[in-house]
Amino acid sequence: MRSKISLVLFFIIIALMAAKILTTPVFAHQLSVFAYVEGQTLVVEGTLAGNKRPKKGIVYVYDGEEKLIAKKEISPDGTAKLPLPESKTGLKIIMSVGEGHESYWILTPLDIENQRKEYKK
Repeated sequence: MRSKISLVLFFIIIALMAAKILTTPVFAHQLSVFAYVEGQTLVVEGTLAGNKRPKKGIVYVYDGEEKLIAKKEISPDGTAKLPLPESKTGLKIIMSVGEGHESYWILTPLDIENQRKEYKK
């Protein structure tokens, strides 16, 4: 009887460990993007799960009409800084870190105006 209970517990532990191992990669590459304006500079920051920064990738900046207006590689600290593109329709910023992992941030014209004013203070 004891060996049957031990065997069942062993398989339960193995199943739980397998579930943990197999589900971890799903969350390992979750990418969050945040973009903001500092004067005449657009700053884009990326964060992976576990508060880690992506080491490589590209930031694409589109205007409100989905036209690509800027592109920049990510620095090793997980950020990209580029001159603030002119756009009266706002900006859509997409960060891509490879293997289909990407996320985006939208800055409306009002966001850009307010952040530029705030930076001047």
